Amino acid sequence: MHSDDIFLSVVMVIEDNLGDLPKSLADITKLLPKVVSDFEIIIIDNTDNKIESTNLLKKLTNDNAFPNLQVYTLNKKVDGTIATCIGLDKALGDFVTILNPFVDDISFLPSMLEEIKNNYDIVIAYNNKKIINSFFYRFGRKIFDYTYKFLNKASIAKDVYPYRLLSRSVSNQILKDQYPEMTLRHLPSSIGYRRKELNYNYDYKVTINTNFFYSFKSAIKFLISTSTAPIRLISILSVFGAVINVLYSLYVFIIAIYKSEVAEGWITLSLQLSGMFFLISILFFIFSEYLLEVRNIKKNNFLEYINDEFGSRILLRNNKINIKEKNIHLTDEAV
Repeated sequence: MHSDDIFLSVVMVIEDNLGDLPKSLADITKLLPKVVSDFEIIIIDNTDNKIESTNLLKKLTNDNAFPNLQVYTLNKKVDGTIATCIGLDKALGDFVTILNPFVDDISFLPSMLEEIKNNYDIVIAYNNKKIINSFFYRFGRKIFDYTYKFLNKASIAKDVYPYRLLSRSVSNQILKDQYPEMTLRHLPSSIGYRRKELNYNYDYKVTINTNFFYSFKSAIKFLISTSTAPIRLISILSVFGAVINVLYSLYVFIIAIYKSEVAEGWITLSLQLSGMFFLISILFFIFSEYLLEVRNIKKNNFLEYINDEFGSRILLRNNKINIKEKNIHLTDEAV
């Protein structure tokens, strides 16, 4: 496949830095016609100030300098990965690139497209200039990595901010997943498609601040949503607790039979406690097994997040519709 024959969808999630957006869009719309035959730019408005962002984005879509621009305004601010999945759901291209214009190097996109010729389904570009995080974040991340590897016998992605180019089959597979936002966040380790990893050097245009508590919450959610190991561990511990209580009850009976001097009420109290904790352990076991079944019923509906949508007045692909006009001359006999 040649990059010139590609219909590329560019998904951009905008959360801030609105002032720099027009320049970034100008760079993208200048580059894309040179490397692909057709393209669309999907902007997901995930900002807090919807009035300001909507006014700017509508102004940009009315500007003839920005063709093939489609904007989706969300009704509330959501996690950035969920917003990206909404963009994937709306993308029409043969390939989709997930781009943060303030973090990723737009000029590196042609190099990623070149790898598509080798039939790779996923092309991931890592910036060699890493984000400097706090000591607590790095320490917590190492603990989480070891925990995840121990429970799932697999490693997670080394970078949660990769610059990605996906084929349509990969995009569809992500959206079919029970938790697409988690699959997308750690894409390199969670899908078995052919992938290529590239490295580049680029100075970030903005400062990226990683929130430790938000990352901790995301880590717990990812561990639970992508693996049955935590719930299965609860089941095992519940059964273990039930067995221990049964053994303790047998111990109480043995003491009652072979010991003549036993504190008054000890046998009754011990049997009551062991029986109660036995029932609680069985209850936790049933709940955990039930949750394992219930977690498979979740359905994704990204439409509930979209409040408004609008697009450019100019769509270049309308000029490339695969229909050829042909003049037909009817003879007098045919008439």
